[in-house]
Amino acid sequence: MLFNDRNKSKAIVILILFTVLFTTIISGEVTRDYEGTDFHRHMIKAQGNCDNIDSNVWNVESCKVYRPLLGFLGSPFSGSGEQFAIFGFLLIGVLIPIALFWITKHWVTVLFYFTTTNFFYAHIDGIYAQALATLFVILMLGTKKWQFELGFLVLATLSHGHGLELGVLVLLAKYLPKAFLACSGTFGKGTPGVFEQKLPAIGGVNPTVGSLIHPFVRIIPLPFLLLGTYQNIKDKKTELVLITIIGIVAGFTLSSRAMFIASVPMIIGLTSYYVANQKKWGKHLIVGALLMGVYQLYAYLNLKACVAL
Repeated sequence: MLFNDRNKSKAIVILILFTVLFTTIISGEVTRDYEGTDFHRHMIKAQGNCDNIDSNVWNVESCKVYRPLLGFLGSPFSGSGEQFAIFGFLLIGVLIPIALFWITKHWVTVLFYFTTTNFFYAHIDGIYAQALATLFVILMLGTKKWQFELGFLVLATLSHGHGLELGVLVLLAKYLPKAFLACSGTFGKGTPGVFEQKLPAIGGVNPTVGSLIHPFVRIIPLPFLLLGTYQNIKDKKTELVLITIIGIVAGFTLSSRAMFIASVPMIIGLTSYYVANQKKWGKHLIVGALLMGVYQLYAYLNLKACVAL
């Protein structure tokens, strides 16, 4: 995979097309009736207005304990909802796909990011702190220098309340196979205690069929998940396989938002599969991704319309 001008040009074209889609259709949905939402709370934090919060919207204590980095970066855009939505798009619609492109060096990664998962749609309504932490985690995956890994870990910690845990898990996924698993065929009697721990009930609630199926339809659609994971296994990308497993388990046991981290290795694996099988299956994969992208946009707009009723 060459980081050449053609790849960069195609990636830029996709970013431009999706920017047009955002400005013409999606941005209006983001800024409609946002009072009291995550979007509104992050904007208040960015305005540095914690002491003057309307108690019906938020409370002073919660505002002050929000991690500071997002508010600092978003401050220049906090003058209005429209400006803050642009900040969110720059983060989620530009920087994250560019970071993924930096890892794979292939334009199709950007297409897969916008189509095969609802990561963009789920975060664009205001889940900006988690998106910022995810950006730094992606950068951690892409660098081999420990100084940068440490720096990105600190930035992830300053971005989100669970940024430290997420970053540490990614580091474990990167280095555990090299330090231990890759040198051992089986654990035998020396199985680490973490593998013996029993998982709690799913989220502590009684799940519905819909709640169990949803992640494998929109967040990590099952066909793309299986294909991406298959390719990661074939490429011996053990760290990506571990991140996928961790994301899925954490999504069902801790918070559904944790599931989104599994979409990152899925996209990387899909890109590798596309490059390796471009002549035989490339067009089919692109068509499937585009159809999925149409569905993701429809599902987002349909949900926004239902909420507005």
